Amino acid sequence: MKKYRSTLIIFLSVVTVVVTLFGCGKAATENKLLGRWSKINVDNLADTLRVEEWEFMGAPDIRIYYSHASSGDSSYVEGTYTMKSSREFTISGSENSGWPLDANGNWRIVKLKKGSLIIVREDGGLTFREFRQI
Repeated sequence: MKKYRSTLIIFLSVVTVVVTLFGCGKAATENKLLGRWSKINVDNLADTLRVEEWEFMGAPDIRIYYSHASSGDSSYVEGTYTMKSSREFTISGSENSGWPLDANGNWRIVKLKKGSLIIVREDGGLTFREFRQI
């Protein structure tokens, strides 16, 4: 009876660890994604004329904000996202609402820590976005 009990305890411990590592991964990643992220223009770091920010508001809602330093105008468009795994999510939005079609698709998280987010999407080439959390 004692051997059966210790085997059961070990089994339940292993199941708990597996569920914690793999079952909560997607939710933990989404919690880190929540909030507003400022896109870094890696092609031209000095470009401050058009600021783009992505806000993950909790599935399924995402917004992309644009502010134009020259005119002081700002606006946003709304789309949706779905977490596919702890490292992948899908974004979609309608061109009719002004959503940028190059944001649509399956994105893979390369880095998400310490206020930094780097994502990539394969689309015949490689689309890359880098953000800092604000």
